[in-house]
Amino acid sequence: MTKNVFKFIYTTFMKVLLIVMTVLFSACALKNILAFCGAFGWTSTYLWLDVIGLVLCVLLIVVLLLMLTHSRYVVTNFSLYVKMGLFIYKIPCGLIQSIVKIEQDGSLFILFVNQKAQPAQMKINIVESDYDGFIKSLRDYNVDIFYETYNKDSETK
Repeated sequence: MTKNVFKFIYTTFMKVLLIVMTVLFSACALKNILAFCGAFGWTSTYLWLDVIGLVLCVLLIVVLLLMLTHSRYVVTNFSLYVKMGLFIYKIPCGLIQSIVKIEQDGSLFILFVNQKAQPAQMKINIVESDYDGFIKSLRDYNVDIFYETYNKDSETK
């Protein structure tokens, strides 16, 4: 089974949001640890609640860091996987109908049929220089995928 991997690119806003959330959960975990130790005169009223809070903070920190570092698109013989840390979304290549590139803003979209047999679309967030490789990878596994570029000023090419 061959696979092609393309790194998911977050917008600056999303990167900042994920980092801020990680810092906040880290501060919360630190506060719970200090409450366990009794530092600064902090005491734990309900120990079980602090333990649950600490465990949840650590789990969320792990999930957020994995999302920041291990988000990617993987194209295999049978499917396109969108992997965002621990979360994986699978789109079978046979359900992908077309790929559309909008030239004004350089956006790339795939149009497919979802699990509920309804039309759906997904914006592909990769470096623009990888667009050709991504399109070629998908079309290698499903030659029926239609590719078009769209220019808002003129008609579809």
